[in-house]
Amino acid sequence: MDRCACPLTAQLRDLACAALREQGVAVRRLRWMGQHSNHLFRCDTATGERLVVRVCLPGGRSDAELAWLAALARDTALTVPVARFSTRVAIPELPDGGRCIAFAWVPGRPCGSRSSGGWSRTSAG
Repeated sequence: MDRCACPLTAQLRDLACAALREQGVAVRRLRWMGQHSNHLFRCDTATGERLVVRVCLPGGRSDAELAWLAALARDTALTVPVARFSTRVAIPELPDGGRCIAFAWVPGRPCGSRSSGGWSRTSAG
């Protein structure tokens, strides 16, 4: 399989680093968090800020998702991650690059597979 067809975590990390560097963010630590439809990295900056960097490979729907998050923040009382930046970057190993979006960290605890507390289909009416 072509390496570009299935990027390695190290290549995706390099993409995230390139985006952070482009935005002037000094990185103290960058850790892979996982993958679903995108790849997520936790970034602890040199200034003490904590970010989540989402690496979206070409073909993703990142613009629509950003618009949806902005609407949720504007129209509801939900705690919604705020996008700090969104930029397209490429590196020699991934010439098609991808979009990297940094979000402010939302403090909390992992919820795993537990119920979010009381709401269910039957109680919702």
